[in-house]
Amino acid sequence: MELSDSGILRATTTTRANHFFLGFTGGVSIILTDEKNNALWQSHWNNFGVNLHTTRVEDWTEQVPQKLLPQVKNFIIVHKHVKNDRTKDYIAGVDLAMLLLLK
Repeated sequence: MELSDSGILRATTTTRANHFFLGFTGGVSIILTDEKNNALWQSHWNNFGVNLHTTRVEDWTEQVPQKLLPQVKNFIIVHKHVKNDRTKDYIAGVDLAMLLLLK
């Protein structure tokens, strides 16, 4: 994570699914804090998903209000699992593959 003097927050998130049959969707948010770890600002939740046994790397940016920058002393990165039923997508992919094979 990088925070520029102009207030642009740049971050990179890597999302992995380490199993062969299920996907995963995760969310990440960054909280900027003052010297006493009081929250000053929080980014939006950025959700990224992967299917099956894959890895995804995403760069993302947000604009932090410049008036807060002098107070920012630390940050907290928060991750969470985002519930997402990928079963329909998986079945649709299998159905499409079967149709193509049968042609």
